[in-house]
Amino acid sequence: MKTGDYRNGLDALQGIAFVIDRDGNISSIGSKHWDAFACHNDAPDLRAETLIGQNLFDYVSGADLREQLKQVVARVVDRPDTQLVLDFRCDAPARLRRIRQTISALPGSGTKDEVLFQSVEVEAHDRPPINLFRRHQDLPLDTKDDRPIVRLCSWCQRVQFAPIGGDDWLDTEEFARKGGPDQTRITHCICDDCFKLQDIDQSPPDH
Repeated sequence: MKTGDYRNGLDALQGIAFVIDRDGNISSIGSKHWDAFACHNDAPDLRAETLIGQNLFDYVSGADLREQLKQVVARVVDRPDTQLVLDFRCDAPARLRRIRQTISALPGSGTKDEVLFQSVEVEAHDRPPINLFRRHQDLPLDTKDDRPIVRLCSWCQRVQFAPIGGDDWLDTEEFARKGGPDQTRITHCICDDCFKLQDIDQSPPDH
């Protein structure tokens, strides 16, 4: 079966599912759930059909997170019997979401070079809008802009902003309560706590 034929199977899975090759190129997406999620989050330009053939890593903001994700993919490719489960937050301005993502070699693909990502929402509830999660906040840091820069952990989505919390990492809700600015620029990173929790085994694969 060719990779493109997995589309119907991916639509049948719970949550959002997509397949990449070992280099990060997106080969198939469960478009039903993906497109619904994109439209619900004010991103209709990121419908599944526009992303086939694109590289997943190009859409990952923050060098630390991008490198960690590459390590995850490499581990699954080298150890196709490995299944990694990662927990993280993926908030919208007016909604808190906790996601559990499973990353594994694609079952029955006939090759260990295809990796399946499946993300399932395990908790979600509405909350007062937080502008930090609006798409226009996420601009390249070399863009000429006078808005203050906020560090956002891509896993737990806590915030580090010295004028409010010093070196501490604050929940985004606390950041908003303490008067965090609505207009900011975001730099994505991994906080120390999440780096330890999401530590990826970098030992060489067994032969």
